[in-house]
Amino acid sequence: MTVRYVLLNPGTVSTSFSGQYTPDVMTQIEARRRSAQSVEEAIAPILKLLAPRPLIHD
Repeated sequence: MTVRYVLLNPGTVSTSFSGQYTPDVMTQIEARRRSAQSVEEAIAPILKLLAPRPLIHD
C-alpha cells in the first residue's frame, strides 16, 4: 500500500501577524498567541511523518 499524502493539522501555531488591528482583535490575537505552540514544536510531528521509512518487503 502506498500513502500518497498525509493531512496533519498541528493546531494553533504562534506566527507573526502583520497589519493594524482594532483593540478587540488584538486582544483575540494575543490570547491565541499565549495558547499556541511554537513553529518548532508544530513542525516536529510533520517532519517525523516525512522522515524516510525502511522498505518493507512482502
